[in-house]
Amino acid sequence: MKKIICILLVFVCCAALFAGCKPQTPPDGPAAEPSSGNTAADGQDLEAFLKDLTARYPDDTAAALAGRILENPYYKLFVQETPDLQGEFTYFPALNESFTGEGLKEASCVWDAFDSRAFIYVFTPAEGADAQTILAAAKNAVDPYWSEEPFENELLLTAGGKAFFALYNGGMEPVTGMIAAKARDFTEMFHAYLKDHPDAPVLEIAEYLASHQKITSMCAYTAVPGVLTGFGDFEHETEITGFAQGASLIPEISPNPFIGYLFRLEDGADVDAFMKELAEKANLAWNVCIVTDTVITEADGNTVLFMMCSEETR
Repeated sequence: MKKIICILLVFVCCAALFAGCKPQTPPDGPAAEPSSGNTAADGQDLEAFLKDLTARYPDDTAAALAGRILENPYYKLFVQETPDLQGEFTYFPALNESFTGEGLKEASCVWDAFDSRAFIYVFTPAEGADAQTILAAAKNAVDPYWSEEPFENELLLTAGGKAFFALYNGGMEPVTGMIAAKARDFTEMFHAYLKDHPDAPVLEIAEYLASHQKITSMCAYTAVPGVLTGFGDFEHETEITGFAQGASLIPEISPNPFIGYLFRLEDGADVDAFMKELAEKANLAWNVCIVTDTVITEADGNTVLFMMCSEETR
């Protein structure tokens, strides 16, 4: 019996000692620093993310706060529009004409222009205006044709003197790396991708570029030697040959003042001669509805990036 009691006493002492070694949380310790707004949790929990932003930047305008939303990896591919509330005709993305902006001091919107068409509005109510009335008016004004599919999530939020209205889907994926805002941005991305992936097939490179840009909705396809869109014209068809791999960057909606290709030449091929041929055969007016103004060719080893776009007129 004494032996059992001794064993129990030892067990109790060890348990007490273990508990005493645990780190203790001060009951009134300093508040945790707000998160950066760039973690997976913040991206998926939109309400927490927006509350964090308003707490960090209480003096931001609606447009400035919307710009900070674009810095989060989950929203890097969104575009920003700031309606002119003093304009004769004020356009609010995703909302119909019944939303007039009454009661607003400021408004800005970020939205997914090329995929889901999800959006986040940032409103600053005018002095004396009721934020809940503004949010209800925005909710009731959503254009039923804005998106082909209904959104999975809705958020109506007031925080830090701002009102937020969002429709979006779950399962979003963060985007890292550089984002092209104009066609010429692709050249830096092209070199950077090849530096990190020197043996990447050109279709892989094209897919990466297509998924990291805010120029237009575009897809990547395999291109084979022969007649390629953008070279020659209806009366003088011309072929592009002499490459081992090819891929195209094609906008989903046409006409569009952009077209791009990636070519991989055989080792030892004359890259300069191939680029010169591309420039000579390029047709800035390949699309009968639109004439572009710029040809861009860039080489990285035996891989060539070719684009036609409108830098001066777009």
